[in-house]
Amino acid sequence: MKKVIKKISKYKYFNIVITAFLTILLVSIFDLFGYYDSFELRLFDFRTELTADYNKPDTNIVMVAIDDNSLEFFEKNEVSWPWPREFYGVVLDYLKYAGAKAAIFDIHFSSREIARMDVDPEESERKFSESMQNFGKAYLVASMIEKKDGDELGNELVSKHLFKDYNLKLNKNYKKAESPIESFQTACKGVGVVTLNPDKDNIIRRIPLVFQYKSAVVPQISMLVYHDIYGQNKPLKYYKDNIPVDDQNNFIIKWYGGGGITGKVFKYYPITDLLVSGYKISQGLEPVISSSYFKDKIVIIGGTAHGLFDYKPVAISSSEPYPGMEIHATILSNLVNRDYFIQVSNTTNYIIVVIFALIVPLIFFKIKKIWVSVPLIIIIIGSYAVINILLFGKLNYVLSFVLPELTLFFGFLVSSVISYVVEGRQKKEIRKTFNRYMSPQVIDEILKNPDEIELGGREIEATVFFSDIKDFTSISEKYPPVELVSYLNEYFSKASDIILDYKAMLDKYIGDAIMAIFGAPLYQKDHALSACLAALRIQQVLSEVYGNSKEEGKPEFITRIGLNTGRMIVGNIGTSARLDYTAIGDTVNTASRLEGMNKLYDTRIIVSENTYSQVKDFVEVRELDFMTVKGKNIPLRIYELLGEKDKVSDVKMEKKTIFEEALKLYRNREWDTAIAKFKSVFEIEDEDLSAKLYIQRCEAFKLEPPPENWDGVFHAKTK
Repeated sequence: MKKVIKKISKYKYFNIVITAFLTILLVSIFDLFGYYDSFELRLFDFRTELTADYNKPDTNIVMVAIDDNSLEFFEKNEVSWPWPREFYGVVLDYLKYAGAKAAIFDIHFSSREIARMDVDPEESERKFSESMQNFGKAYLVASMIEKKDGDELGNELVSKHLFKDYNLKLNKNYKKAESPIESFQTACKGVGVVTLNPDKDNIIRRIPLVFQYKSAVVPQISMLVYHDIYGQNKPLKYYKDNIPVDDQNNFIIKWYGGGGITGKVFKYYPITDLLVSGYKISQGLEPVISSSYFKDKIVIIGGTAHGLFDYKPVAISSSEPYPGMEIHATILSNLVNRDYFIQVSNTTNYIIVVIFALIVPLIFFKIKKIWVSVPLIIIIIGSYAVINILLFGKLNYVLSFVLPELTLFFGFLVSSVISYVVEGRQKKEIRKTFNRYMSPQVIDEILKNPDEIELGGREIEATVFFSDIKDFTSISEKYPPVELVSYLNEYFSKASDIILDYKAMLDKYIGDAIMAIFGAPLYQKDHALSACLAALRIQQVLSEVYGNSKEEGKPEFITRIGLNTGRMIVGNIGTSARLDYTAIGDTVNTASRLEGMNKLYDTRIIVSENTYSQVKDFVEVRELDFMTVKGKNIPLRIYELLGEKDKVSDVKMEKKTIFEEALKLYRNREWDTAIAKFKSVFEIEDEDLSAKLYIQRCEAFKLEPPPENWDGVFHAKTK
């Protein structure tokens, strides 16, 4: 199983896809079991309060309140609650006089009037009925009752208030209702439902616009008034497809702000002003409140007195009382002004979930830098919150707040776990692969930036380092194997430590030879210079260590180094049973050949023209030859590396100048002059084999001159 996971996880986007899948699975489980529902509802309330617009409600809807002052006023006049029904008739008479468009009584008239000493109940009810008929647009309310065994059957709704033109596919079918007494139902314009179905947390945010009652439907009171006054004779079923509802057929209420008399939403008037005004009009007197306030207005009459208990917790003020009649006013204003919330579908929410589930691991696994990816994900979380609120407040779109944010959170969580598991394994592989031939510092850097390397083959530009020990074969014959290995390990330790200090990769040991790569597997901008400085440092340290070896009876290890820069293939090369992270290519082979050329010229460090071109501003060299190494046809210039700029002795610089002048004469076929010049090198250093080599070539060309098209190229016959 581990092998399968290891193999699959190497695919480029596997981690991203599996993270997205697990994230979506977790979010779906939370969604399925409703673990976040209460939080989603609270965030709906937060958005509602944050985006409430007090200037939006319809000003043609006004409230007439049965408030505490009104109750107190009538108590002082020995009229206790409930009031005689004829009082409401007086209010209607005044509203007719004022030219009101409609009146809605958010008061239940489901029981007969209480008999009083000074009031005839039947006469009081008759007067109210006459006022409703006279006014013509008075609306009463009913409440739907869920039938339970043992309950008495509620009052019947008369057929004139039932709608048959609606496609019955509602969530509940009510069998009984608390409705007005039959005489009131006959006299009023319509009866609408005021039943409120709160959410799980008992807060009202949405409401059905129609209720199924037996085999018919009854509109919610606001829907009924809207249909009658603004419906333009459209059938009720028309609104089914033109007013957006959620997946439970509920209309989402768009709140305008805090409610009540002290609120800033709807205009409130005390009912006592209308009652007194109504009685004054009947006596031919001026009303106490101007009738112009109610001209063409829809008037909702209901209780705000705390003793009437008609307050509900709603989304805009769940912690404060909200008058029940203002809920209906808000719904009516929504319908009139087309302030429709549009609940986006679950499909849309899950499209966002899928996008976010992919975005998080894409950021996490692609960027890698935790100090970049985490703030970026936090920015996305914040941006979605802002966009969600703007869509909610400005365009009335209700998107899930929690699901996408939960996706971002789970995405980060799952990404972190998978990164820990998968990348932890990758880091172990990297450390296992490289700890034998790279410095711990470089390995740590690779582990911080694993995307900068590939464990498979890839083409890069780097500098290859080859070295071996001069006359190692003859040295090995002088010492027992165990002792020789001990000396050799000491030598490798000294040289390797320097190579690792310059952030190179120790590729392999081949007998007494060392192969290293500067610029792999982690890219180095100055890999050529690092290789040159490492080579110079090795020569310095070995000279110090083995300077007195002969006197001490130890082997004298003199190392020869070849450096070449160019393109090469690096990566895991081998078989499934045996892999080595190494480099192959012509650049590598040439570096090996250059190391061997040290024998010919009796030098310590030879660099190619490619290497020199990248370091010429930092080091001093002596041009040695223009040649082809064995097995190659393309000539290259080779140089002896002398030291860093301004750190080479005057003697070496003088020797370099004389040698290069002689080399120029040699290439111009001035054999005798060139010989004399090369010999002058001996005045500085007796044993300069390079100068002796060129003297021999000049003598040979004097006897047998090269062809006319000779380009000065020397063709090496040995490695």
